[in-house]
Amino acid sequence: MQIALLLYEGRVQDYRKIKALDIEIDQNPTPQKIKDITELRINNNLAFRELESFNRQGKFLYRHPLIVHHSERIKLIRLHEEDPEAFHKEYALCQSNISRYSSYVKSPSRTDEQKKRDREHLRKHQDREVIFRDILRK
Repeated sequence: MQIALLLYEGRVQDYRKIKALDIEIDQNPTPQKIKDITELRINNNLAFRELESFNRQGKFLYRHPLIVHHSERIKLIRLHEEDPEAFHKEYALCQSNISRYSSYVKSPSRTDEQKKRDREHLRKHQDREVIFRDILRK
């Protein structure tokens, strides 16, 4: 239920920002403002879909940026509680992936498309590492 409240509040805040940006764009459009309003609308629509799914099926889609890692966090918390050794192995694998993708991004032999995918994978593993560290702190 807390996730639903988080999404709803985020949706309200995004809507307010969209309304303010909409007025600014009417008066003085810039590429950055158009990009910002587009991103806000995408997030707002994602939040709507998440809440709609929760309302209809009782499940989230876990696609909105605010909750995308929530299901991953729950899995890792359970793993930490039930099998700490496996949790630490997963953490070590995550760190290895970060190291590997960091070197891929810096490699001159990789194409721009490969580097783009490598940066996406790197970001995913870095986000996952944040979850690991947060769990270990508690």
